[in-house]
Amino acid sequence: MKLATIWDGSRSVVAVESDNGWIDTGNPSMLELIQAGEDGLHSARAAVDGSTEPIAVERFLAPITPRRILGTAINYKTHALENPDWVDPGDPMVSWWKGPHAVVGPDDPIVLPSNAVIDRGNWFDTTYEVELLMVIAKDAKFVRSEDADDYIFGYTLINDVTAAGLMLKHAQMMLGKNVDTFAPIGPVIVTKDEFDFENAHISCDVNGVTVQDEPVANMLHRPERLIEWVSSIITIDAGDCISTGTPRGTALWHPDHPWLKPGDVVTVREPSIGQLTNPVSAPQQTL
Repeated sequence: MKLATIWDGSRSVVAVESDNGWIDTGNPSMLELIQAGEDGLHSARAAVDGSTEPIAVERFLAPITPRRILGTAINYKTHALENPDWVDPGDPMVSWWKGPHAVVGPDDPIVLPSNAVIDRGNWFDTTYEVELLMVIAKDAKFVRSEDADDYIFGYTLINDVTAAGLMLKHAQMMLGKNVDTFAPIGPVIVTKDEFDFENAHISCDVNGVTVQDEPVANMLHRPERLIEWVSSIITIDAGDCISTGTPRGTALWHPDHPWLKPGDVVTVREPSIGQLTNPVSAPQQTL
């Protein structure tokens, strides 16, 4: 199934795609649908099988606003080899997180950080990073890799926008990843039963020029291994998300460092999930 959170002109609706359009599942939020387990999925299937009329679609919102997004720092060899100092640690590098304030949806602006209060110079050099985002189906602790598929709800896209200067030059990874609007997510969640991982392919365009493009099967550590690694240390909650790493081509390691600037338009894609486009806007000066 494809699931989305849609603004119908007056309210947000958790909807499922049918042959006739998008159908209201009756769930208050995507997080609550996921936390309901099989009952949540049944409500979506029942909506498709029923005679409910399609909803009006004014715009797509972020399909889910997770309590936390756990992020994988390097999970494609092509990205690893861009850094001449990279040493393979053997285990997944799940080394950052994003919170709800970073989440925006399709067509929402990526707002660059401001120097209005404290002049930080080039601390905010900002890059795009396309990543496949895994949505967790149920609470996970001490999950073996061979059992981890049962803990995957589905997949969507995230643009892991990053203030690279703040993250690397000043060792502020958490803040560099968590700037407001730095987690565009969407446009839909494809449930795991309909997602063809082996043939999935992620890409990123900036102003119509492709800057990243790679099959997700090239990951160093597959989603099941990421669940095993993280759940061996902390509990993962239903509705949490794990961002699975970005391939080569980010502005950080580009020889010309094409940092994002106001007026840029970034689109990340995966054929079965669709495309997620966000304009880049100038820094916000006041609340």
